[in-house]
Amino acid sequence: MRDLSGKLIAFVVGGALAVGAAVLGFQSLQDYRRFDDTARRSNLAGAVEASADGRRWVTVEGAAWRCDRLVRNIDGGVAFLPASGEDGSLVVARFDHAIRCAEVASGPLTGVIEPMSAERAADLRGAGLAVPDGASLRTLDVCAFCGKSNSRLGMLICWCLLFVGVAMYPLRVAFQAQHARALAALHGAIHAPPDQALHADRTVRVWGAALLVAAALAVTVGRGYVILGFLPLPWSGAFTGLLGLWMLGFPASYRRLAARRKPR
Repeated sequence: MRDLSGKLIAFVVGGALAVGAAVLGFQSLQDYRRFDDTARRSNLAGAVEASADGRRWVTVEGAAWRCDRLVRNIDGGVAFLPASGEDGSLVVARFDHAIRCAEVASGPLTGVIEPMSAERAADLRGAGLAVPDGASLRTLDVCAFCGKSNSRLGMLICWCLLFVGVAMYPLRVAFQAQHARALAALHGAIHAPPDQALHADRTVRVWGAALLVAAALAVTVGRGYVILGFLPLPWSGAFTGLLGLWMLGFPASYRRLAARRKPR
């Protein structure tokens, strides 16, 4: 039952990872096809028009950003800076970090502009910003590097995650099979007859070397992590390293002591 639940978890997690990677990868592909090699320089009206059918990477110049109408900390963003066009359109620049409004409003802003979602418009209205009904509403996610090269990198990462998600279940099955064979080999080495002592010691030494590698990783990268809710991972790595040294240096004594242990 435990093995079945583990396989089911691997299947569900792998499937969810594959689906998520496919969705994000498709969005990255769309951005890669839509975006220019460099951010399109435009005034506010041009940016609104260019993004009528989807996301665009733009640099908005000459916009009258309204610091007196700045909205903070809603919908996952830190600052929302609005600007209105002559045609009644509204563009809200979204920042994911704190800003000095006078500084950012005085220069051009580069980012990804897209039609504003109804949820964000409602959040902005709830925060006190006047969002006109029926007007062209846009969100400008300010990001100087979120262009075509970033979309290409996003596609590459999503392809890798998609492969990991698809391969998670068969990889788990293969790992379990290899782990079972390794445990069987160690058990056979512990209870090997005297005429097979050399081969048995070699198997124990291989396990010792593997434990030393695991211990080194636990000590070097495990700071700040605990196992079983209380045992620091580096401490566990130290114990594992001592066991690995024993198996590597004195395999015969390890086999003798392990052979005395009664099976549960």
